[in-house]
Amino acid sequence: MPVRVELRCRSCGKPYHYEVEHIFVDVETQDIAVQDVILCKNCGAVDDCEITRNGHLAVTSLLTMLFLKTEKSGEGMKDGVFNFGQTAPIDGKRMTLREAVEHYEEKLRKAPEDAGLRIGYANILRNTKRTREAVEQYRKALKADPLAIEAYLSLGEIAAAAEDLETAYEYFRKAGDIVHVGRFYRYNEDTDRAREAVLNNLAHFERMLGKKFKKCCLLKQGGHKSSATSAVSDVENALMERLFTYSYEKNSARLFCRRRASTGGQSRRSLWSCPRMWWQRTMARSRSGF
Repeated sequence: MPVRVELRCRSCGKPYHYEVEHIFVDVETQDIAVQDVILCKNCGAVDDCEITRNGHLAVTSLLTMLFLKTEKSGEGMKDGVFNFGQTAPIDGKRMTLREAVEHYEEKLRKAPEDAGLRIGYANILRNTKRTREAVEQYRKALKADPLAIEAYLSLGEIAAAAEDLETAYEYFRKAGDIVHVGRFYRYNEDTDRAREAVLNNLAHFERMLGKKFKKCCLLKQGGHKSSATSAVSDVENALMERLFTYSYEKNSARLFCRRRASTGGQSRRSLWSCPRMWWQRTMARSRSGF
């Protein structure tokens, strides 16, 4: 069941209530972060907002009620809205989101041309719904290192969330151009699998926008087949292709994002429901580690 939370837009300064379905709670630092994509009801700014004092009190009250209910029942603390976890440490130390922002700002004053620091800082800004500032940091990261593939992907995700599909496609295309030589700074999982996901995302946008794309050509350019691809069976690939086609046919009429009628279209979730859209889910987990 969605939670009604008051959020203030950083662009226009107007506070409004939004129906939120995903809230991350850090069990150690007690940080609270809204994970839904938020569209300002006044100016239309995407993901550029903060929780107001009233909003924070509302979330805290619900968490207290949930805790008391859990304590009484003796069952585990479960709720469809709240996602409990811990953010990864930065330089071996756990920090609140505010401390993490200050940490990166101090580091960047000493090393302003460090693309990895720029990307880490931008990820923090995205987690705190400071998307406009995050975009600036991703662009600075690309200026410092044109092969910073994570920056292209994150900019593509942000453009897609704003329903600017052509811009999103261009960023994903640029990521595809450097898929075999691009550098990962803040992503620590299987980079071969990440590169495969880059091409899958690009293929998805090609279909939606009616452009021509041959994934096999980019794979050949790399001189090898990724370990992730070789590990997946032909049967699973066929199933994923069928699901991809089904997802595309069902959702293409609504383009990339759906508006939730119950909130008048102000709170939206990206349509990464297709199994091909693995990168978005994986990078969201990666960004929690800044």
